[in-house]
Amino acid sequence: MGQKLIDRTAAALVLRSLMRSIMDGADARILEQVTERLRPGDMFQVEYMMILEAVQALRGKGAMLSLSAIQEELKPNDPACFALIVLDLIVERREQGPNDLETVGGLIEFLVSFRAETHSGK
Repeated sequence: MGQKLIDRTAAALVLRSLMRSIMDGADARILEQVTERLRPGDMFQVEYMMILEAVQALRGKGAMLSLSAIQEELKPNDPACFALIVLDLIVERREQGPNDLETVGGLIEFLVSFRAETHSGK
């Protein structure tokens, strides 16, 4: 139970950092780290997965990342608007996430290592 809570907290902090990078112009390298290294399966909440997928889809299209672009990308796959609600909460609380590359990188490494442990059966 404790490990899952830590994992969810790490995922939440990474997404808040991502939204800070998009909304407030924080370190652009955070955006690169998150979109290149994380997979939706690293997230432990379906809505987080959907948000990350939307960001990655926009990046794949070469589109400008903005809150409205992410919302539009989410809408067709989120008829109940749960991911949109979670996105709004993340944006509201984005200052609670780290904004330095070292901390975000550490959180990403933690999530990636958890992915590796899960797939290796440990």
